[in-house]
Amino acid sequence: METYLKISNIGSKKCKQNLGKQFFSSILSGAFLGFGAACSFRVGSLFPERYIGLKRLITGLFGLPIGLMLIVLCETQLFTGNTSFYTISFLEKKIKILRSIISLLVIYLGNLVGSLIFAALIYGSEVLKDNFEVIDIAEKKIEVNWGSTFLRGLLCNWFVCLSLWQAVSAKTVSGKAFGIYPTISGFVALGLEHSIANMYIIPQGIMLGAKVSILDFILHNLIPVTLGNIVSGVIFVGVILSYIHRINDD
Repeated sequence: METYLKISNIGSKKCKQNLGKQFFSSILSGAFLGFGAACSFRVGSLFPERYIGLKRLITGLFGLPIGLMLIVLCETQLFTGNTSFYTISFLEKKIKILRSIISLLVIYLGNLVGSLIFAALIYGSEVLKDNFEVIDIAEKKIEVNWGSTFLRGLLCNWFVCLSLWQAVSAKTVSGKAFGIYPTISGFVALGLEHSIANMYIIPQGIMLGAKVSILDFILHNLIPVTLGNIVSGVIFVGVILSYIHRINDD
């Protein structure tokens, strides 16, 4: 109950933040996740495919959890996590639906901008030059059928939002890390799909030579993954946990 109340307050604060601050805050979140993903590519490329289990474990630990920890500790705006936070705040009658939608659109755009900026910086730095890991992953992400991609997005944000729930419940940095790392590493190991992470991963692959068009990226990955992320954030976490813990039942 205490964590639920904190999340409803955090969601309200995030939603009501000045839109300009939301945009620049979300740019940072996109870059933070890009940083985590870039680390996973750098480390993952060291392991051959025959050690796939170990490879997924290491890339999970040295990847997106780093980005999410930065987002939590710097208190920046992340579209996927906010889908659940805003839902809870809305059901607690702390924010309005129109403001929520506008805020989420601003944050989604900011996350995209931050991801692309970071991808361009990594490309210019050449730290992933000749790294076929990112190229291979970018190409494989658009080969999965639309329905499966949607479900991978749904499953992914379910666990992302739950990891944020755990982070909110913790009062220390180490506690927040313990709440985030296993859950996020798990979704990476399963090969699930996160829309904001993919805003970095696939464009980075394209920059490095992946045979993926921008249209392929949008139609075959970004749209179904985003929709899946929204469904799980709103319903699987926001609505269901609000039903269980709701304060205002009138």
